[in-house]
Amino acid sequence: MTVSVSEAHRRHSCSGLVAPLAQSVQSVFATMLHMTPEPGSILPMSGGMTTFNLSVVVQLTGTCHAIVAISFEERAALSIASTLRVQQHSAVNDEVIDAIGEMGNLIVGHTRPRLPGPPTMSLPKVFVGRVSASRGPRLLIPYAAAIGDFTLEIGQ
Repeated sequence: MTVSVSEAHRRHSCSGLVAPLAQSVQSVFATMLHMTPEPGSILPMSGGMTTFNLSVVVQLTGTCHAIVAISFEERAALSIASTLRVQQHSAVNDEVIDAIGEMGNLIVGHTRPRLPGPPTMSLPKVFVGRVSASRGPRLLIPYAAAIGDFTLEIGQ
């Protein structure tokens, strides 16, 4: 399924990142986890905290300065780590945190060459607990998957 960007969302300074990032989410999840998450409607937000307690944040600088946060429900993070590490995980630990960081790196890294410039990408930073990844306006795309929910957040 493709994510459509409404006219109101196009006015967001980083709205050009939505489609490439959403495509990368689908591609990375299909390749690495053998599943296709279902995106919800794009929601404009103002500041605030990440949706879930496990998040990876990557900053893009260059033609578009943006903060990309991918926030995972705990059961989604545990399932991702279990799949990537080929070992069952039932609690958040260093391997789960590493797997979430790798997902952020893969998704944003897959997107970066398709952006003008291309922009420079920071190392992924993983946060346990809700975090204020962006203080300004942001766009949020909720995803539903068999392993659990997560969100893609693009802010300034």
